[in-house]
Amino acid sequence: MSLAARHRSFWIWACQYLEQRPIALLGGLYVFCVVLFLASILLPHADGQLIGSDGKFYYAYLPTLLIDHDLNFENQYEKLLSGKSLERQREAGSGRLPNKYAIGPAILWIPFFLIGHILALSLNAVGYSITLDGSGYVYQAMTLIGSITYGFIGILLVYRSCRHFFSKTSSASAAILVWLATNVVYYTLAEPSMSHSCSFFAMVIFKIPAL
Repeated sequence: MSLAARHRSFWIWACQYLEQRPIALLGGLYVFCVVLFLASILLPHADGQLIGSDGKFYYAYLPTLLIDHDLNFENQYEKLLSGKSLERQREAGSGRLPNKYAIGPAILWIPFFLIGHILALSLNAVGYSITLDGSGYVYQAMTLIGSITYGFIGILLVYRSCRHFFSKTSSASAAILVWLATNVVYYTLAEPSMSHSCSFFAMVIFKIPAL
């Protein structure tokens, strides 16, 4: 069989698969993203955190509200930020540590953070020493899986919206392109602690018609 014939056969098979099992294919991509993220935890992290950049501020709401039951970010920032970054956050005069970032992502992350807390409690119960202050990898990993999950749900909603007008193959192809050919893939894999996966999820719910 020639190379061109093989390519043609592959695309015929791919279109048939998209038509027959579009949700399974999208679900497989989601599982792949989660596995790839979990594998990346083993890589060295410069600051010892899975949460990065602005995500540290979005994330800080979770342990301060759900573990400490207050809005004093002092101990969260001490764990998440470097010394210079910490001092830059202090308000002139008051010495308080504000959080100028929106609480929206943290609200969406709550179920995943609580799963992380239950997992940390369970690991402690069987003999592992896991810090229960909400700052460890167990909490952060589950929270970031939440971002990946919200991005995936957004993609499913894109597919569902397209299905009102187009075939399964076209709708699944469009959803995959939205996922893998835009910034969505970056913010679900490389920077899941940023707000963009949650924003994408919210945008799809409130902006895409005919869901």
